[in-house]
Amino acid sequence: MRKTQKGNIELQTESASLYKRIESYSSEGIYPETNIDRISIKLMNYSDGPDFVVSYADYISSGIITGKWSTYDDPGDLSPQKHEGFELLIPVENEITEFIQGESHKIYPGDIFLSAPDCETVFYPDIPSIIINLSFTTGYLLDYYQKNQHLQMFPPLIRSFFLENMSLAPGREHNDFLLFRGGGSISPSIKNISNSIYEEMCGRKPGYEQILDGMTLRLFHLLADPERFRVETGNVQKIQGTDLAERVKEYLDHEKRKIPARELAEIFHFNASYLSKVFQAQMQQSLKSYNESVYMREIHRLLSTTDLSITEIASRTGFSSRSQLYKAFQDYYHVPIQSIRKQS
Repeated sequence: MRKTQKGNIELQTESASLYKRIESYSSEGIYPETNIDRISIKLMNYSDGPDFVVSYADYISSGIITGKWSTYDDPGDLSPQKHEGFELLIPVENEITEFIQGESHKIYPGDIFLSAPDCETVFYPDIPSIIINLSFTTGYLLDYYQKNQHLQMFPPLIRSFFLENMSLAPGREHNDFLLFRGGGSISPSIKNISNSIYEEMCGRKPGYEQILDGMTLRLFHLLADPERFRVETGNVQKIQGTDLAERVKEYLDHEKRKIPARELAEIFHFNASYLSKVFQAQMQQSLKSYNESVYMREIHRLLSTTDLSITEIASRTGFSSRSQLYKAFQDYYHVPIQSIRKQS
């Protein structure tokens, strides 16, 4: 068994060719096109807490990948990926939370999420869950573009989405993702096509490339059927970094307490790692250190100007015990709490 650790994810496989794929996987930043060959499909089964199993296939590789999230219990710690191709995400069983450019969206069974290259995403599944992930490299679509009359056979909405995001329709504002809302359960037709794509890639019998082209075309026409799906388009207007950082700063200044990253992620509807990066870039100070400076000043103020007990001060400023507060104060100010109380 070949194993590799990528940030907060551990991946392993017995396949040498698949090991090369997961070696090029990055737990942060870019998820390169070299990670797949033209088209890939992943049948992902999250049935046992942080453990998951992926049945993988692309044009030249297939096999099983097993993995584990070390930070599964805290979705705010998951790092977004920037995929250099197009991705279809299809929940089969139970909903998932998809973080798009740091902002959270719920995707339910029956829905299908299509994201463009350079759109930073990461998903967090409910347990148990089964998810189909279908990826297309821009190289595959450019070949399709050359062979099939500039994608004229594709439905207009999806054709425009691909062309605009491959810079083949310059000067037009483009969507970063399309969300196809279904009827609460995965369409049997979508499931059958996905399973057939997986079987064709695993079998790789003569002519399978042409079969895959036909199945891909059929899948996109199903997505464009208004009787099956209601389409939501998404042009991710990222909140200006300065505005977002200022909003977070105002919240920390108002609360004057120790605030965990998970709470900030829930309040601002952004992935915690994204919030931290934006705050650091705009404020030239880490989010954690700024929060610490705010609640430590408040602790000092309460000690020197009020008669509140240490237990009450600890509760107000986000500490679960007096001993935690004593240690944090000593580490920050390099003097014991008692010295401040004596001065006051």
